[in-house]
Amino acid sequence: MKNSIIALLIILVTGGTFTACTDAELCYNDIHPHGAGVKFVFDWEDHTIYPDTMGVIAYRVVNMWKKMMAVNSNTSFGHDLDSTSLNALATRAEGDDGTAGDGNGDGNVPGDGNGDGNVPGDGNVQGDYDRFNIRQGEYKFIAFSLDTSEVKLNEVAEFVKSDASGKKLHEINIEYKQYDKDDPRLKSRITGWDDYNTYTRYIQPDIEPLYYDTLGIVKAGLDEQLTCTFHPQPVTQNADIYFSIKKDVSEYPFVIDSVWVELAGIPRTINLSNGHLDITRTGKMMFPMDISNPAGGGGADTETNDSLRCHYNVDVTSIVNAKSDSASFGPGIMQVILYTHAMHNGVKLRKKIQGKINLYYTIMEAQPVKISDDGQYATRNGDHVVLDINAVLLIDGKNIVKYNDGNNGLDRWIPVTSDIIVDI
Repeated sequence: MKNSIIALLIILVTGGTFTACTDAELCYNDIHPHGAGVKFVFDWEDHTIYPDTMGVIAYRVVNMWKKMMAVNSNTSFGHDLDSTSLNALATRAEGDDGTAGDGNGDGNVPGDGNGDGNVPGDGNVQGDYDRFNIRQGEYKFIAFSLDTSEVKLNEVAEFVKSDASGKKLHEINIEYKQYDKDDPRLKSRITGWDDYNTYTRYIQPDIEPLYYDTLGIVKAGLDEQLTCTFHPQPVTQNADIYFSIKKDVSEYPFVIDSVWVELAGIPRTINLSNGHLDITRTGKMMFPMDISNPAGGGGADTETNDSLRCHYNVDVTSIVNAKSDSASFGPGIMQVILYTHAMHNGVKLRKKIQGKINLYYTIMEAQPVKISDDGQYATRNGDHVVLDINAVLLIDGKNIVKYNDGNNGLDRWIPVTSDIIVDI
């Protein structure tokens, strides 16, 4: 009789069923009855160019639990990335070849239908929220640019999905996607030119800076409502590239219409937490230079003008130098393609001129990359670098001329080919 009374009292106290959840993880719902809420705010300080969407990983360090969210950079609204979204990120490691992803060959994860290649949640849209449910405990939070169009995030996704035996938080790398020379998805490309540095493929030239931040251990108590503020900083390097062109118009007056450059030696992979670069795997970028006519007040080139200044600004992981000042292949080599025209008997004739230069001494002086004392890893050497090529590019209207400009045997422009293009 006594035992029956005790059993009845237990049933009355517990409401007839055993539904209580403890921190021992007897429950596995995302909306955990013993959880907390957190809002993520991003302070961009003086940064004016930053991503629309940031990825946030919540990593509970004791009694491990992980969660990833897509959060709008300005509104703080977003949503959880479920297993389907994470699987899509993980399986698109080869998406730049069109061999994985959503089946349409563009390598993008199924998104919000607006064609920008970003994960849904890049605005305060229906279904998004600004407070995310997490379980109680002590957390490490990290935030990073959630670019799903041009950056491979398979290691990020695998970390969130993995158990304790998987990749550690500080080991997560992200990698730029690469494209073939004639891939129509390559945004800045030209056709009909010869690549004299075919050791690798191309990275998009207009990628925005990649941002990252992490917070110290944050304790989330039962039913506590937290606000976590990130101060994201670029992990990429902004580069200004300059060189000058000298025109010899004494025999053939001509106009330079455009100047394209291919820069080799961009590390493809960067570690989010420590910025370590894999300098053994690099890519190339191609972009049109901004050209100005100093004598003409910065305007377009003319037939009689004899000098131009070229400049381009780009965000990269960093820039790796050539192995030696005699190398003609691999990282640290820059190719140039110049499109020119001249008038002959009232007919406009167009000419394409190609050349290249080993930037060994230019990069050595700028020091964009810093190697660790033990030689085991490399990091960017500052958030900004200037490559100001001292060697003057001399053109006589027909070819690039090997030019002794008194630079004491440093970097030199080398002609590689030229041809006449008849007016269209």
